[in-house]
Amino acid sequence: MVRRALFHLIPTLFFKWGAHGVWRRLPKPLRRSLVGLVSRPLPDRSPRCGLSSEGPVAVVGLHRAASSAGWVARGEAIRWRRNGVEPLLVDVSGLFGSAGPTQPAALNGSLADLIAARTVVLALHPHQMRYTLSALPKLDWNAIQLQATFVWDLEDLPEEWRPILALFDRLIVPSTWVRDNLRANGIGQAIDVVPHDIDMPDAVVPDRGHFGLPADKTIFLVAFNYHSGITRKNVLGAIDAFKAAAAGRDDVALVIKSHDSHAAVGQKRQVTARIAGHDRIIELDTELTGQAMWTLIASVDAVLSPHRSEGFGLVLKQGLMLDRYVIGTDWSGPTDFLTGPNAIRLPYTLVPVVDPGGPFARFGRQRWAEADRTATIAAIHQVADLCARRRAAPPAPPG
Repeated sequence: MVRRALFHLIPTLFFKWGAHGVWRRLPKPLRRSLVGLVSRPLPDRSPRCGLSSEGPVAVVGLHRAASSAGWVARGEAIRWRRNGVEPLLVDVSGLFGSAGPTQPAALNGSLADLIAARTVVLALHPHQMRYTLSALPKLDWNAIQLQATFVWDLEDLPEEWRPILALFDRLIVPSTWVRDNLRANGIGQAIDVVPHDIDMPDAVVPDRGHFGLPADKTIFLVAFNYHSGITRKNVLGAIDAFKAAAAGRDDVALVIKSHDSHAAVGQKRQVTARIAGHDRIIELDTELTGQAMWTLIASVDAVLSPHRSEGFGLVLKQGLMLDRYVIGTDWSGPTDFLTGPNAIRLPYTLVPVVDPGGPFARFGRQRWAEADRTATIAAIHQVADLCARRRAAPPAPPG
């Protein structure tokens, strides 16, 4: 009874009310004790790669969420459908304060149908898995194939993930960079590299007016979720590079698209202070549906991402799919697809991870990339010049 009550309380307290920042500052032993209080022990099983995966499939994830985690869950469902299987979709968004009820819910069936599944895929971050498994009906873990699809943004794994990942028969990751890091960390079970299955709508039409964007500027987009923090995405670095590039020209603008700012009030203040007084930086701090996000990306000229690390790089991929310029650091997951005439790779140096108050604060012994600032400014000028010439060119004759 106590555990069930806490399952309803925790999503509201730690996610909707933004207290997860306090949670991260608690000593790890205390956090583990609290997680243990509401979570069942991990299933007692060992990976069995030869177990048949025939039969019903269930995909457990944040299907309703607008975050990248939601894209991962929905993409996994798309992947199964393209292979001729309609999976049971078990949504756990509410467990993490995103959307829907605070208990798991089946979106296309009954939660009782999960019992019949022969393959269960957890499309979640590993640190979310034990909590989620505790909220699901008890399954016969040795009678199913258990798969996980997730992304990680650094080279070394958190030690507490090892017993969780050891449960799975197969791991699915979106980039060769993540796979190679898992192998280097001694993860031995089958690992498939499957880029996120991104389902682009049939017709995506730019609509600058809807977002209040100027019609006569070359517009750059920086997009992020405050739950991921502003440091790994290098949001402040992107703003500073844009301001430096814009100082000598009036034909450029920058859109800062964010959401979940309630989760990181201090970081939101930093971003707001950095853009204060600049009339060509537009802040959109709102959650957009999938269709609206596609429309926003189609409405700009370039995605700007001098990121320090990306396990995949969803918005960069979307930008290339929409034939937009993409300026990205030549490091980590996006190197799998950051190619072609619209891709501009930024040189970098590897530096220690420094993320004060952010989700990567405890990984200071690891490293990530610092994009070259001069190259970033030059890339902004390069794209702005290309777009200016395109606007000035006479229209092509009909036929």
